[in-house]
Amino acid sequence: MIKIQKAAGRATELAVQQFTAQLLSTRALEANIRQRITERENGLNGLLGRYTGPISRGASILDQPLPPNIRAGVPSGLLLRRPDIMEAELQLAAARADIAAARAAFLPSLIISPYAGLNATSASLLLQTPQSIAIGAWAA
Repeated sequence: MIKIQKAAGRATELAVQQFTAQLLSTRALEANIRQRITERENGLNGLLGRYTGPISRGASILDQPLPPNIRAGVPSGLLLRRPDIMEAELQLAAARADIAAARAAFLPSLIISPYAGLNATSASLLLQTPQSIAIGAWAA
């Protein structure tokens, strides 16, 4: 429309470029919104335990009937499948393991290591004399 007005002398090239820029900006916003829709669909599929992909849509939300009974709250099974809940649960388990390791490091420890060996001035005396056997324990 603005190009026709420019050809008739009622608009300038600046107006044509402004409308072209606005059109390109709108197309960029459309691509951004489509990407966000795909991200939301992938998130919903993750919560439902399905592979990523498009979600088929039916009637508009305004045309859909309401269920006769609406319950308050969210089922706990649905919450357990959320990725952020799973991540928080694993971080909590890791923190508990770190605390247990830190507590164990502060406690005194006793390590007893037994040892046994043979000692003699010549190889022929190693197994012949009881004095060549060395047995003991080392504690730290």
